[in-house]
Amino acid sequence: MELLNIDELMPPERYLRFKGVNYEVKSFTLADFLRGKQEGDRLQEVAMTGDTKSMIEEMIKVVQKSVPSMPIDVLESMTLNELTIVTQFVRGVTVEELEAQIKADVSEDQEQGAQAGN
Repeated sequence: MELLNIDELMPPERYLRFKGVNYEVKSFTLADFLRGKQEGDRLQEVAMTGDTKSMIEEMIKVVQKSVPSMPIDVLESMTLNELTIVTQFVRGVTVEELEAQIKADVSEDQEQGAQAGN
């Protein structure tokens, strides 16, 4: 008998930790993926308008759908940078990619600070 065990092939569960609490990130179904594409397009449209309030509201909606156990007051307590990172994570960006991005951003900020001091 040949058996393809999809359960064993699936990627591990994903969690995020904020202020010492672990929150499970829902796995994407195909329907979620298609809906996520539309949400991503909407996020880009809102970002292009420069309407920060609407952009934050859209990001919160994305996170709430992927992390339903995270209360709204916890989301609202995040900084914009934290919310941005969480949004990217729930949309599929890996931890490694996020860490590399954060390190690059910190290095760039340090270089700009050093140049401003000269």
